[in-house]
Amino acid sequence: MLPPQQQSEGLAGLSRGAVGVHADVASAPRFPQLRRLPALIIVLYLLLYIGLATSMPYGSYDAFVFWNQKARWLAYTGDFAFTFKTLPLEHQEYPPLLPIVSTVALRLFGDSTTVLIAVHGMFLMIGLLLLAQGRVWVLAVVGLILLNYAAWQYADVPLAVALLGGTVAFFTRRAGWVGVALGIGLLLKNEGLLIALIFMSVWSVALWLRERRLPMRALVTILPFMVAFGTWKLWIGDANDVVGASGLWERLTDWGRYQLIAGFILTSMISFSTSALLFIGIGLWLDRIRLRWSVPLVAVMLIWGGYFMIYVITPHDIVFHFINSYERLLLHLVPSWVVALTWQRQPPAVPSA
Repeated sequence: MLPPQQQSEGLAGLSRGAVGVHADVASAPRFPQLRRLPALIIVLYLLLYIGLATSMPYGSYDAFVFWNQKARWLAYTGDFAFTFKTLPLEHQEYPPLLPIVSTVALRLFGDSTTVLIAVHGMFLMIGLLLLAQGRVWVLAVVGLILLNYAAWQYADVPLAVALLGGTVAFFTRRAGWVGVALGIGLLLKNEGLLIALIFMSVWSVALWLRERRLPMRALVTILPFMVAFGTWKLWIGDANDVVGASGLWERLTDWGRYQLIAGFILTSMISFSTSALLFIGIGLWLDRIRLRWSVPLVAVMLIWGGYFMIYVITPHDIVFHFINSYERLLLHLVPSWVVALTWQRQPPAVPSA
């Protein structure tokens, strides 16, 4: 019979071996062939996008009225100031990144609707690749939402992808890329400023409370985009017609507006992308997701609140403004919201930067 010490060591070794075998079995995928499923979903969605986009080659209204118009004028004339300041097009206050990217593509590959379809397909593909970093059902459901809107050729899918990129970069501890992703969103649409300010503010406050420091890498990488945005707004772009309008205080204190907007929001949550939120809710329930607060999740909720306030202060007809924009505002947030809820490799709530 072995001495007690050797018996103990033997039992410990057996225990370690059993745990090791159990861990290997648990970590091994039950269906190894499903490893290729995300790639198959991405290929399928890109093929569906090609079919959908070629059926509406000029995109939806905003695309051919000003987004693609600006790109073509800039490609033809090469005159930046004329295209973004003198040319009588709508929303000349929007940042210029998407038309500039489209202009480069038009200059390189020729004037064709196929080129602009490919530009938006590139943003869709990036979004799908980011979603593929998480759960497969999230890629399938949320990817379908991005696909549904990508053929419109608006800047809303690229902006949603920019926030999604910042969210994934945050969870994978790539602090510098968070700043880059949010900076790209900053130069896509006016809403990008709200997104960048809230995300970086939430992260800075959380990190300061935890470690008494700031996310310096992200702040450094977003700084050039902030300078470019400020330069654009000061010297080229028009003033924002929502923020700069008169009667702001009257709208802020009109409590009937809050009730009206809340009613619209509840209705739109049901109708968004053919009841997509219902399927997301089912996925979260089946996946037994536990609520875990993180910087991206808090930021998305605050951005959503900021969007609510935009409708409160808008000088435009509130019904017209809401009907023509709210689903696209939800599109900005839903991918990052779902990823923040379901991320499998959660780091601490406030990773180092």
